[in-house]
Amino acid sequence: MRTIRIITKIINAMPHKMALSVGRILGYILWVLSFEKVNRAESRCVRALGTGITNARKIVKESFKNIGMSAIEFIRLSKMKKDLKKYADFKGQDILREALSRGKGVILVCSHIDNWELAGVVFSEYGFEVTPVYTPQKGALNDFIMEQRTKVAGMKMVKSEGTALREIYKTLKNNGIVAILQ
Repeated sequence: MRTIRIITKIINAMPHKMALSVGRILGYILWVLSFEKVNRAESRCVRALGTGITNARKIVKESFKNIGMSAIEFIRLSKMKKDLKKYADFKGQDILREALSRGKGVILVCSHIDNWELAGVVFSEYGFEVTPVYTPQKGALNDFIMEQRTKVAGMKMVKSEGTALREIYKTLKNNGIVAILQ
């Protein structure tokens, strides 16, 4: 845990663009080292998009770089929160407010693409409380990181197992927002 805190401090000390560049490089390294995952992802990309392997390889490589940048933003959430509008835009607030005005809550179904933790901070900064339902990741380290970052984001996370349905029902009954991450 000490190592994670040191890495977090180093990343937070960097200028934002430099930190994102580090994330892109880390994503590229992960792409190079994850041969089996990359091959599976490329095959899925070819089937799902009906594209050739060369284009699929470019898409997967860019996705890995994006994952690296999202990881950096995840680490920098507390720092980014101070000047959030510089990093993120929130379009469609009026639609969300209108849906909430009906008093039945809102269910958002979100693809697990890009940085949903940052989206949670954006929602919070604009006065919306979001309760994401997520599938827990393997490993105590992942749980620790998730717990720390969601505290910064101001979100109450609900694991997709156990009491999830009860929490979803409670949130909607209280006219809250449930985000289903897929």
